[in-house]
Amino acid sequence: MNRLFDRADAILKGKANGHALPILEALSIRGHLSARNALATILTDPRRISRKVEVERALKLMRTDAFGGDAAALYNLAIHYRNTGDMRRYRHWLARAVRRSGDPHDVRELHIFETRFPHAIMRRFRRLRPYRKRDA
Repeated sequence: MNRLFDRADAILKGKANGHALPILEALSIRGHLSARNALATILTDPRRISRKVEVERALKLMRTDAFGGDAAALYNLAIHYRNTGDMRRYRHWLARAVRRSGDPHDVRELHIFETRFPHAIMRRFRRLRPYRKRDA
């Protein structure tokens, strides 16, 4: 299964030809956590035109993985809610990610807990701010 995931990852990075989504879908059905995270990330990408059904499916995948103990899925849920402007759910899932993984980056993000971000997507929610030195 890892060989297939490596192939899909290479396709996504542009190092190989082919279609990555069918590979990721097949692997996610088999329970491959990295494939499920990659598929959910692709389906919730704001730059991709996705239907509401795809987004709901991706959120269901992330929640299932999060309740299964995957810290990356918890963080991905937090980032999804941040990118959709839902700060309450963003903080909730970020706190769960910190409790699960203890990743220093996540701890720092929760400690600072900003409501304005330097990312262009935040302009849509009027939460855009300039870059700071600590953003680098």
